[in-house]
Amino acid sequence: MALEAPSVHLATPEADEAKSHKEIYRQLRLVVSAYETVPTGTSAEYRRHPDGWYMTLPVMVSSMVAQQCFEARHTDVLLATMPKCGTTWIKALLYAAAHRSTEDRSAAVLRQLASHNSHELVPFLEIRIYIDEDRIPDLSSIPAPRLLATHIPSESLPPSVVASGAKVVYLCRDPKDCFVSFWHFINKMTPWDINDALSRFCDGVTAYGPFWEHALGYWRLHLERPNQVLFLTYEELSADTPGQLEAHR
Repeated sequence: MALEAPSVHLATPEADEAKSHKEIYRQLRLVVSAYETVPTGTSAEYRRHPDGWYMTLPVMVSSMVAQQCFEARHTDVLLATMPKCGTTWIKALLYAAAHRSTEDRSAAVLRQLASHNSHELVPFLEIRIYIDEDRIPDLSSIPAPRLLATHIPSESLPPSVVASGAKVVYLCRDPKDCFVSFWHFINKMTPWDINDALSRFCDGVTAYGPFWEHALGYWRLHLERPNQVLFLTYEELSADTPGQLEAHR
């Protein structure tokens, strides 16, 4: 009977890279697991980041992976908002403004917007791109301008965003409207007492919050780098959308 050689699995660069990616997620999961746990009033739990904001464990981990691994380009455009501040709408506006250059191109943009959710066209760093715990994506092949989004507070952004000169667009909204929209969004999925929700929101215990710290962080960044960071309000943009878009071309 012929002897068979033992099977040998040689390491490949791809296998080593995949292992390295998994290790990054594993290490950051351990870090976030040690953060303070904070009740949300629902079945979910928040972790408190050292920079003072709150999020569930998986998304906080992916936010920190993005902070470590995302390499911004100077041609990137990063849309930043608090949740429920008009993000879906402004993503569609951003996509249309960035890609509409001719009549033919405008028709193609409209077809894309009609067939795709704007969250697909302008993906979130921490909710879509870096949420997969098996592999850190290679974004180098995406043509410029790369349109991306985040809810991450300015203090926890990937350092390359500011260093690269990438454009940042921040949309702020009246906190009352932000809260009401957020409460309805969560309450559809799980019952949430509105008085408890309001109390937590006012105390700053909300997704990516506190609200005013989030807004002020980007406002200060706008003051420091007015040619790089654009600060908009939902109310002004909705009152005169064409005028606002034209003013900030």
